[in-house]
Amino acid sequence: MYEQCPAHKKSSNHTKAYELRLEFSKSIRLGRTVNSKNQKETKMKNGHWREVFKLLEYVDVFCDVEMIVRTRQAMIERRSDKGIQQILVAAHDLCNSIETESEFQELEVRPQKKKKQYGYESLDEAPPKEIQA
Repeated sequence: MYEQCPAHKKSSNHTKAYELRLEFSKSIRLGRTVNSKNQKETKMKNGHWREVFKLLEYVDVFCDVEMIVRTRQAMIERRSDKGIQQILVAAHDLCNSIETESEFQELEVRPQKKKKQYGYESLDEAPPKEIQA
């Protein structure tokens, strides 16, 4: 076996393997391994996607705020007198299209109730009934 070693050292397979080993040793010393390259690429990709997701999150928040504003505006318009009249006209049209009677009760206008606010008495004040008596 010892006699075959010099022949093996001169073979092309041995020289290729030895060159690869030297290159690998050099890259390890310089910190350029396969894993370090993959880690750098992964970090770059993660950073890229993190920025993309931040932008998407901003767009989502912007769209949500816009939808809330539009919904609020639609509710304000529908609760106005003009909006209610439009709803009644649309309901009449719907009833006519399905050939049914459209009888809607007129809205009864009632005054809104106001909350009463009661004053608080301190120990120095007499109740109002005692003052009147």
